[in-house]
Amino acid sequence: MRAGPHDALCCPGELAHVAWELHGDKLHPVPTDVTPGRLWLVTLAGAPWVLRDWSWDEPVAPGIEITLDVGWDLEGVYRFGGHAACNRYSVKAAPGDTPGDVAIGNPIATKMACPDPQMAAESRFLRRLASVRKYSFVATQLALDFRDGDTTGTMLFERTKP
Repeated sequence: MRAGPHDALCCPGELAHVAWELHGDKLHPVPTDVTPGRLWLVTLAGAPWVLRDWSWDEPVAPGIEITLDVGWDLEGVYRFGGHAACNRYSVKAAPGDTPGDVAIGNPIATKMACPDPQMAAESRFLRRLASVRKYSFVATQLALDFRDGDTTGTMLFERTKP
């Protein structure tokens, strides 16, 4: 992510593929054949994302699997969905006015019961997902910024192999 030609410095919206080579003790930029693009919700579609970190310093516990798929329905409405540690979920997502802004609706989920660690993780994830207002990338990870009551943070996801 970087600021594009018409982006404010606060709100970068250009996706760039940058490569570097190490020569001795110095990094040198290397040209790539990837044309920069814009950050849109459709950028997130494709292979599912897997939640790896609840925040910058709190990894998801082993045995907890939370996924996020991005797609759209027949009316062209964006939807996030996936596996929320125990149940399947779905939620509407609408792009905002600036790149990376998003409005998330209230998630709906199936109602299976699971052991407490999965149910607690699911509840936490769905609550945080409903409070996401921004998305971006940190290196190759998807970053969803949330505000859950007095708690703000960033959930980090890793893309699975297609």
